Amino acid sequence: MSSAAKLLLLATSILYGRGILPSNIFGLSIERMSFSSEIMDTVAKGSITTIVYLWNLGVQNMRTVAQGEYWSTFFKVTVSLYFLKILAQSFTLMIGMAIFVYEQYESEIDGLLKVMFNVLKEIMELLTRNLILCH
Repeated sequence: MSSAAKLLLLATSILYGRGILPSNIFGLSIERMSFSSEIMDTVAKGSITTIVYLWNLGVQNMRTVAQGEYWSTFFKVTVSLYFLKILAQSFTLMIGMAIFVYEQYESEIDGLLKVMFNVLKEIMELLTRNLILCH
């Protein structure tokens, strides 16, 4: 399966899971998954509360830096942003190189990943067999 097909499958699954797609696609009926709304609401409220707290903390820090009251905070922010910029550039370069290398050696990398997956699967089976025998 190609990368584009995997991304399309992921997007379709997410859209269907969110209830945006119809339950009948090309004559195939698909049952909807039901989620507990209480759990989803609790998780959403907790996440939103955390995001709002961090946003307000960042705005408060930016106000103190903008007023020029705390030079140590200004230098911490400046150095942090500089390192964040360097990190983002490095990450972008590494992603670009990884995509280039994968395009050049796609079949070899896929074969290596299959071998690694099979070895990991065998190790897990061996460990589970040994753990069951120990009990």
